Amino acid sequence: PISGGVPAGLALQRLGFTTADVSVQATGSTANLTAAMVAGQVYAGPGHPPDTALLFKNGFKVIMDLAAEKVPSTENGTIVTRKFVTEHRDIVQRYVDSLIEAIAVMKKDKPGTLVVMKKLLNVDDEAALSQAYDFYVAKIFPTYPTPDANAFKAARDDLAKSNPAVKDIDVTKLLDPSFVEDARKRGVGGS
Repeated sequence: PISGGVPAGLALQRLGFTTADVSVQATGSTANLTAAMVAGQVYAGPGHPPDTALLFKNGFKVIMDLAAEKVPSTENGTIVTRKFVTEHRDIVQRYVDSLIEAIAVMKKDKPGTLVVMKKLLNVDDEAALSQAYDFYVAKIFPTYPTPDANAFKAARDDLAKSNPAVKDIDVTKLLDPSFVEDARKRGVGGS
C-alpha cells in the first residue's frame, strides 16, 4: 500500500505505474503517514520534512523528488470569498503583505525561524527542523507566492477523475495574483 493524494498519483505516473498497480491508502495527515510507514503498514508515500528525518532513520529512500522537479503544487493557499475581496481589498492586501514579509524574515533568519518551527511543529529534533527549514524555506517558499494557474489546473484535472463536475471549472477565474503583484511593485519583503 501507498499513501494517496495528487503527489502520490503523479509520482506513480512518472514511475510508469497507475493506481491500479498499487493499493492506495488514505492516512489523514503527514504524521499519520509517517507512523504508518515506520510501522510497515504503508510502503511508500509523499514524505514531508521534518518527518522525513524519521523515515530516513528507518531506512526509507527517496525514489522521486517532486520538489526538485518543480512539480506544481496547490497544498497551501489562502481562500476568501469574492465578496470579501471586493469589500475589504485593503485587509486582503495587508494580509498578503504580511505573508511576504514573513517569508522574507524566514529566509534571512534561519536560527530565529527554527525556534518558531520547533514551537509550532512540536518537534525537538534539531536536525529534522533544519532539514525542514532547508526544504521549505530554501526550496519551496518563493519570495513572492504568486498563485500558479497550471498547478490548480493539474489539481482540478486530478480531482475530475473522481468528480466529473469540476472538469470544466476555469481556475483562472478563481485566482487573483494582483495582491502579490502589488506587494512586489511596492518592494514588500525587501525587493
